[in-house]
Amino acid sequence: MRRGLLVGAVLVALAVLAGFAVRLVFPAERGVTVLASWTRGEAELFERVLAEFTEETGIEVDYQGTTALREVLLSEVDAGVPPDVAIVPSVGELTQYAQRGELTALDFELDDRSLGEVYGAPWVNEVRTGRDTRTAAYWFPVKVDLKSLVWYDAAAHGPDDFPRLLENGGSWCLGMGSDATSGWPGTDWVEDVLLQQAGPEVYEGWARGEEGPSTAWNGEAVERAWRTFGELVAAGGATRGVQSLTRDYGNASAGLNKGPVCQLDHQGSHARGNYGDLEAAFAPSARLFPGTQGRQRGWEAGADYAAMFRGTDEAEELMAWLAAPSTQRIWSEAVSDRNAEASGTLPPPLFAAPGTDASAGPGASAAADEVHDALAATLADPPEPLCLDASDVMPPALRDAFHQAVLTFLADQSRLPAILDELEAIRDTTATPDRAIPSVCGETD
Repeated sequence: MRRGLLVGAVLVALAVLAGFAVRLVFPAERGVTVLASWTRGEAELFERVLAEFTEETGIEVDYQGTTALREVLLSEVDAGVPPDVAIVPSVGELTQYAQRGELTALDFELDDRSLGEVYGAPWVNEVRTGRDTRTAAYWFPVKVDLKSLVWYDAAAHGPDDFPRLLENGGSWCLGMGSDATSGWPGTDWVEDVLLQQAGPEVYEGWARGEEGPSTAWNGEAVERAWRTFGELVAAGGATRGVQSLTRDYGNASAGLNKGPVCQLDHQGSHARGNYGDLEAAFAPSARLFPGTQGRQRGWEAGADYAAMFRGTDEAEELMAWLAAPSTQRIWSEAVSDRNAEASGTLPPPLFAAPGTDASAGPGASAAADEVHDALAATLADPPEPLCLDASDVMPPALRDAFHQAVLTFLADQSRLPAILDELEAIRDTTATPDRAIPSVCGETD
């Protein structure tokens, strides 16, 4: 165990040193430095997008991808050598950086419209920093992930089969493993169940850390969501929850197309990349959750957000370029090109800005196009409120404790009361609702 921790620490240290080297070898005056979590295939795609920016503007971009994003970014910021631009999945982290004065406000416009007007709530929020009573926008979503979905093999099952499948917790494709962020798939479960059972208002107050009986971690609504999650994965005496502690979440999702090992997968739109050539379909999650009467009350969504740590002219030009819908179409084309070249099955990306919809790409089946169109339509015009992933909004200390709490709960569900009391105590010392983003959930027309 100690050897594993030491190796992990060494890898993080090397990643940080690599970041410093990039700053020294490629000073900001020569271009723009960008830090994000995308590596391997995802990094290749992003670099194709960035190459278009360089071709259009002549500005060179030095990209660093790391799976230790939080640690590398924090180290670089504390050392005074932050990247010009970072792309981060956590609004909670970005809020803290903004409050520390580390971020540059985004005041550029897209076709004479502000970022807030282009993207709308909840994607772009204006926050206060320090003692300043004014607010400003500091980030926008580059690409997004629609959640509140349950995937299944449309050729083998249909909605009529759901009641039978729910009798056995082993029907679920469940894995909690995700390196330093292990446990997050379980937080998605708890968040989504709470959203569908209690509704957007309770969900938003809980995500923002508001104090009150309906939003407390050890309150009735949140405890019910945890117990529902536990009952679903343990139905029929299944041990899927315990097994998930040593199973990678991506491998677990792939089980939908292996054997199959499982029949239902509660995952976001990104999971399509794990299903291979399976014609996967999705159902709104509330149709399978107890205590919802089958009524969908909201849609959870996550995103990767771009923020500017150094306000150079080149960095601002890149930020405005990344925010433009035309750039996001370039990203869709890059995925299609890569799939065509490598016979790949990478799912097409989804975006928050209107006018960026694209098909599933060359070679995709009509069913895949239909699924992609349904996901994009839900994001563009959600029939129920669209809500940001709650743990992504929370302060990092509370989010990390939430991840760990899921693992503890799945190992022994009888410990839930103590787990929730501890999380409520952490909320009491870390949450600052007056400084949190004002809008976790958007509105419907």
